[in-house]
Formats: sequence, structure tokens, C-alpha cells
Amino acid sequence: MTPLTGRNASPGAAGIVIMATVNGERVVGLAREHGAAAVASWFPPDPAGSWRRNAERPAPARVPEAGLRATLARLRRPGTGDGSEAVRTVRFDGAGGFAVGTDEAAPRAR
Repeated sequence: MTPLTGRNASPGAAGIVIMATVNGERVVGLAREHGAAAVASWFPPDPAGSWRRNAERPAPARVPEAGLRATLARLRRPGTGDGSEAVRTVRFDGAGGFAVGTDEAAPRAR
């Protein structure tokens, strides 16, 4: 199967990871229609880093505190119950790249 990647990073979205949104259902359906694997990628939030980076922005570019708080509160880790075949956690590796791990895989049909 070919992996399909989708994301939803718009400020009004319920989360950054598309599998955690209603749009995720549409992406999973499209993946299945085309024989692709639907794999969710979870980028755990870094609240302290988010607050720090926001404070470092010029005032006109800062996200209002209420918006940042609300966005962080809405984020949730996706699971295979959301329709994906696997969930991978993606973190900074400390060397300028990313470390990707497979956290959960859906049971395969026999």
C-alpha cells in the first residue's frame, strides 16, 4: 500500500493532526478508495516552546494568548480508532531532524 499524507494546520482547525478532525474521515475514505494506507502522524505539542516562540515574535505577528491556549487545549493524539492503520509519533531528534516512531498499529484482518 502507498502511504497517504494529509494535514490540517489551519488556525481554526480542531487540531494539527488531520486524523483528529472530521476531515480525517474524508482522508481515510480517500486512502481506502485508492488502495493507500492511512497512517496518522502525531506531533506532540511543546507548550513551553510554543509560548516562548510566540513571545519572540514581533507584536503584530503574535498569536493572542487566548488563541494559543485554546489551540493547545484542543489538540489530541489520534488513535487507530479514528480509522488509521497506524499512529506514528514524530519528535525533534535534537540534531536538526525528526525521530519517527510507530506507537500503535491496528490489528490486521486475516
